[in-house]
Amino acid sequence: MKSTNIYTYPFVAICPENGQAIVYKLMIESDRKILVEHIKMAIALIKQGYHEDIANTLFDQFGGVQTIEANHHGVDIKTVRS
Repeated sequence: MKSTNIYTYPFVAICPENGQAIVYKLMIESDRKILVEHIKMAIALIKQGYHEDIANTLFDQFGGVQTIEANHHGVDIKTVRS
């Protein structure tokens, strides 16, 4: 049996370029269990950063297939890591 767990979580981080708050939506697809508390703690440690760097950090921690979406000052960015 193949199973996939899908976790979604919105969060806010500060853009290091101009100090504005950016609202992100994280989605992790994994065949293993990831504790919600671990996701929330990892996100709580991210205060600011560039979209792609945040994606790399979260992928290193949780693996799976991850999608992060956000609108950066009028530009939609969707980053997928697998």
